[in-house]
Amino acid sequence: MSGVIIGEGSDWDNVSVTYEDPLIWLLEDRDPMWVATVPISNGKFSVELITPEAKYLQPVTDGMPAQIKVSDKNAKLAPALFCATKVEEMNGVQWRL
Repeated sequence: MSGVIIGEGSDWDNVSVTYEDPLIWLLEDRDPMWVATVPISNGKFSVELITPEAKYLQPVTDGMPAQIKVSDKNAKLAPALFCATKVEEMNGVQWRL
């Protein structure tokens, strides 16, 4: 199932989202696989999320917070990581912060 996230990021240039676990980047020494990157225009953004591949889905466990109730014990989820970046120029070089 896909969806759209709409938000604000007033002082940023773009926002990206990935379904990969950030620990994978550290353990496997590789760059993240971003599924979407969109610009922030006039402080606002809208990013359409794709349905994650099965390899990113995890079983919903009993360790969920008490306020979250899941009726289907076979349900799976895919945590998403959002990252906002800003490009600034310093000494003639562009840096992504």
